[in-house]
Amino acid sequence: MSKCKSCGAEIGFIKTSKGGNMPVDANEIATIVTADGITVRGRIAVINDAGEPIMGRVPHWSTCKSPDEFRRQ
Repeated sequence: MSKCKSCGAEIGFIKTSKGGNMPVDANEIATIVTADGITVRGRIAVINDAGEPIMGRVPHWSTCKSPDEFRRQ
């Protein structure tokens, strides 16, 4: 694991579809709110066309205290 140079939080990296590295939160557990207002805490997953779960990660820029410091212009 690495640490964010802006806020010091532990982060990991995943490869994007274009081959870039995207920083993601180290914690795989997230709190989400569904469209009907139900709050759920757990692992993030989406179901693909084959009906299989694909695990997701939270992009670090969505939780970082200073996300614009390293954002590309």
